[in-house]
Order: sequence, then C-alpha cells, then structure tokens
Amino acid sequence: MTHGGRMSSIEAAYRGVPIVGIPFFMDQNTNVQKFLGKGLGVKLDYSTLTQESILSAVKEVLNNDR
Repeated sequence: MTHGGRMSSIEAAYRGVPIVGIPFFMDQNTNVQKFLGKGLGVKLDYSTLTQESILSAVKEVLNNDR
C-alpha cells in the first residue's frame, strides 16, 4: 500500500511490486494512474475507504497473475 508518491512508485516499479494506491494530493494521483494504465495495481479513493474495499484491493494484487 502506498500513497503513490514519487519515491514509493519508483521503488515499486523497480522491484516489480504491484501497488494498492491511495493518493492524497499533488503528483500521487498521476503516479497511481500510471500504474493502473500498465495493469500494475489498484487504486482506492481515500474518501470512500472501507474495510471491504481495502481487503478486496489487497486480494486483487496478491491473486492476480499479472
């Protein structure tokens, strides 16, 4: 899980780690969108987070063979 800041995005991409992105402001949304565009993660909206949405996103990145 990451807010999608520049450094955490670079680290995840370098290591090939899929992300659950929860952007808050600035470049974070753009960085998370880049991951989504490449099928490398899931985006959650901070204002609508629920236990179920978080669990679903984590399961998606853990169980998706991409």
